[in-house]
This record gives sequence, structure tokens and C-alpha cells, in this order.
Amino acid sequence: MRRRYGITSADVDTLIEAQGGTCAVCPGKPEHVDHDHETGRVRGILCFNCNQALGNVRDNPTVLKGLIDYLRRHSDAVTFTVEEFDPSSGDTVFELSGASLHAA
Repeated sequence: MRRRYGITSADVDTLIEAQGGTCAVCPGKPEHVDHDHETGRVRGILCFNCNQALGNVRDNPTVLKGLIDYLRRHSDAVTFTVEEFDPSSGDTVFELSGASLHAA
């Protein structure tokens, strides 16, 4: 893990604890180290589905927003809050409640 991501198992445990013991995105089991493929920076520990979903959209926020817009158009039971930028982490933040996004 140190060679691939530059972190130790203890670092992973610390990240998981900081995430509340769950996936960084959902209440799922944290199993996969998520990292920026361009910079190599570790972003968090994700469950299989969230990691797969990011991979399927190639970490592209425009595609993720497109998926959110698509769900919004086709479901009145879903509510969305989209903040374009989180200055504390430097990441784009999307909050989705009332629906689940599953990787195929």
C-alpha cells in the first residue's frame, strides 16, 4: 500500500476513523483507497460501489452533475444540494439525499 498510494495500513485506519468508520461517501463498508489519478493524492476510503461509480465516470464532476440532473428530471422523490466548491478540502461537493447511486 505504501508503494502504490504512499500510505500505511495505519494511515488507512486513521482515514476510516476520521470518516466515522464508513465509506467517505455513504454508510457502506470502507474497503478501497480512493486517489486522484492525476496527482496520486489519496482522497479517502470508499466502499466498492462508490469506488466503482467514480471509476465509471472517470472522476469527472461534469458527468456526476449530469447524473444528478438526470435523476432530478426523473424523480420528484429525490432532493439535491450542490455546492460547487468546498474551500476546506479544495474539492467539489455534491450532496444527494433520498436516492441511491449504484454502479452497474
